[in-house]
Amino acid sequence: MIGENLLVKEREEELNNLKEMFLIVYKEHEDLSKECVVLYNRYNLVFGKIFYDRYLLYTEILRFKRKIELYQSYLNREEEIDKNLVEVILNSELKEYEEKLAKILEEYRLAEEFNRLPLLSKNEIYEVKRIYLKIAKRIHPDIDPNFNEIKKDLWQKTLNAYKLNDLETLRECEYILDNFLHLEESKENELDNLDQEIEKLKSKIEKLQNRNNYIVNTFPYDQKELLNNSTLIDEKLLEVKADIELFRENLGNLEKRLKEIDPDYEKEIC
Repeated sequence: MIGENLLVKEREEELNNLKEMFLIVYKEHEDLSKECVVLYNRYNLVFGKIFYDRYLLYTEILRFKRKIELYQSYLNREEEIDKNLVEVILNSELKEYEEKLAKILEEYRLAEEFNRLPLLSKNEIYEVKRIYLKIAKRIHPDIDPNFNEIKKDLWQKTLNAYKLNDLETLRECEYILDNFLHLEESKENELDNLDQEIEKLKSKIEKLQNRNNYIVNTFPYDQKELLNNSTLIDEKLLEVKADIELFRENLGNLEKRLKEIDPDYEKEIC
């Protein structure tokens, strides 16, 4: 019996250590996710407008190429060109490109809005992290065996507020935790149960670490070095501007070709 009690204490200590480790890795995950939001909006703010200009030209090139093909097919059949039908076909075939174009513009608009949001002070940022960790240690669903609907609501509210740096809401959550939420102590400390909880937590920690590794090696986090280097930003902008000049030249040639096929053609956008 004494030996089993010692094993239980050892497992309980190991479980508590794993809970601490889990919270560290989980906070890292949330911090990376928050940073990705910042990086994503910074990327769209810096490059969104010029990306839109480039993709607009690219889409117009596709439209002109396809229009020339359709016009030529009428001429090959010695038929009168049905311009209205051609436009219907083009709008249908290029719908996906137009939707992507609208998405690029919308992401740029949202990035502008994000850039206008007020910034927190260092003390406020510290307070956000302090409250979040306090609540996470008490009711995080992966370490609280008595997680219930009441805690679920509070946790979701906390998580959303943390992601948005909403300090006022986080303070409300802390007040609820301290004054209204009664936390039960788990009575399940049998050796088998502890071993199962330990293995579950180890698995969750590993999965979180893998997700964190994935985040730092994919977009937008992999653009962090670029966004923190004005020289690299200027180089990328120059590359896109070069693409734009080539697209404009290509588009001009296509317009000339279309005028040869259709002398009544009136210049469209771009």
